[in-house]
Amino acid sequence: MLAEQLRRAIISFYNYHQTLPSILPKIETPKNDTPEKFLKASWLYQCPNCLTVYDEKTGEPENKILPGTLFEHLPTTYCCELCEAPKEHFVKVDSSKVLSQTV
Repeated sequence: MLAEQLRRAIISFYNYHQTLPSILPKIETPKNDTPEKFLKASWLYQCPNCLTVYDEKTGEPENKILPGTLFEHLPTTYCCELCEAPKEHFVKVDSSKVLSQTV
C-alpha cells in the first residue's frame, strides 16, 4: 500500500512539473543589460552537496532569476534549489569539467 502511494505521488509530481513551463510567464531579457562577454564565460557554480549547477547563461526562470544574471549579483539569501545549501557553499567550476562528469 505504501509503495502504491509513493508511486502515485511520484507520478503526480512529474505530471505537475511538466505543466510548469506552460503556466510560467515568458521572461524576455533585455539585450543591453547582459554583456556577451559574461555569457561566453565557461564557468558554472556547483553545489558541492548535491551537485546542482547554477549557469549564468540560463539563470533560474522558475525562481524568477533572469538568464544572464551573474552569480555575484544573486541575493545573499539565494540557496540551492535542491538541497537548500547557502550561496556561500557553491564552488566555481569549469563548465567542461561539470559537463563531462558521469553519475
